[in-house]
Amino acid sequence: MPTLYVGTYTRKEGHVDGHAKGIHAYSFDDTRGAMMLLKVTEGAGINPSYVCGTNTTLYVVNESNEPSQLHPGETTGFVTAYSMGKKGELTQISRHETGGSYSCHVALSPNKDFVSVANYGGGNLTLFPVNADGSLAPASDFHDYHGASMVIKARQEASHVHSTTWTPTGLVAADLGTDKLVQYKLDVASKKLVDEEFLSCLPGSGPRHVALSTELGVGYVINELSSSVSVYPLDVKSGQLGLTPLQHISTLPRGYAGRAALASDIHISPNGKFVYAATRFCHSIAIFKILPDTRLELVEIVPTRGDTPRDILLYKDYLLALNQDTNTLDVFRADGETGKITYTGNSVDCPSPSCMFIAE
Repeated sequence: MPTLYVGTYTRKEGHVDGHAKGIHAYSFDDTRGAMMLLKVTEGAGINPSYVCGTNTTLYVVNESNEPSQLHPGETTGFVTAYSMGKKGELTQISRHETGGSYSCHVALSPNKDFVSVANYGGGNLTLFPVNADGSLAPASDFHDYHGASMVIKARQEASHVHSTTWTPTGLVAADLGTDKLVQYKLDVASKKLVDEEFLSCLPGSGPRHVALSTELGVGYVINELSSSVSVYPLDVKSGQLGLTPLQHISTLPRGYAGRAALASDIHISPNGKFVYAATRFCHSIAIFKILPDTRLELVEIVPTRGDTPRDILLYKDYLLALNQDTNTLDVFRADGETGKITYTGNSVDCPSPSCMFIAE
């Protein structure tokens, strides 16, 4: 039976009343969408918030600002590799400073030979080679960014790298603080990211996460501050996003007049027909149909049954929604032909959840 791992917040931060004890593991019944708690891994450090991995290894970042041992006088987050047990237990096999504070996102390369980390507070990204046993070697590359968009001064006063997403030839980093995407190619031999290229996004949009499809040749960027999705052409051969977006489309209902919304996560359906985008404070998931030219058409906007959907996960014909402020995980079924989602009746409580990953 698949195991669902959930990263959490363990202390109160400006955006969350964190009160979890560590990383939660649940069994996931993929015949009906039911979940059952297996294990809570305590002692995983402050805010083990974002998770990714393989079927045997889990990679976790600590969204924290602890004193650095490598660079005295500076602060850092951490990235940890864990081997997985059969009942959700985790055993640490490596742990490294990331070199930047509030590490908020971790991503595994397509060949599973590198892990990239986005450091929101530091305004930088870090690259780690993966060893044969799944553990991480010390960092092989580090990129620091400067500047600020200053359109929304409270959030864009400096560089804030929110995620890294792997492409066929490298990766793209989303910098919320500068309203830019940063593209690289991966030089495997030197273990470096090279050929840096900056793409300017709409001022004040705050790019957060990117969902790519090599089959469709497209990248969908969810913009946190404008609660919108930008559509970029993707050259599969070069692995590069085009400089000019094809479309910008809102994730909010028409006429929305509630609290200032913040878009959070985006995914492409397994069959490549739909895009799902979550938005906090509107507490919703926008469902878009992918048109033949890769532009998007809104299907519907659905409540997530809780508050502050920080993360969504697509697995087979399920969509899992993680509601940070009401401390729940809710399971929906997604119709492969219409894209619409229906609540399965399955939910579990989880304190201060942040991110989900399923291992089979």
